[in-house]
Amino acid sequence: MAGKTKSKAKKKEDSFKDGLMLFVREVASKFTSSFLANFIEQVKEETQSKIDETIIRVKQLIATSFLVMTGVIFSLIGLALILESVFNFPGTGFLILGVFFLLVAFLFSFANKKINS
Repeated sequence: MAGKTKSKAKKKEDSFKDGLMLFVREVASKFTSSFLANFIEQVKEETQSKIDETIIRVKQLIATSFLVMTGVIFSLIGLALILESVFNFPGTGFLILGVFFLLVAFLFSFANKKINS
């Protein structure tokens, strides 16, 4: 009889240990999943806000670049027309500006090769 009592006590003790371990695992699992869910949600929100900011900046840069390029084109056409009237020969202003920009492009290309080598 004493052996049966010990084995019942041992079974109760093992059952208690198993129950406690199950409880600890469940609490740890819930905490971990909750923590990970919150962390992932924060990362999503931060990433979305950064993407939104970047999209706004890109839109602003595109609009600004378009306006600047339009201004540059009209300024260059005006300068070409002024040079044309100064030299009194049709197309001279456009030719002068074209050659000037080709030289600038050549110098930039040459400088870029020097820097990269």
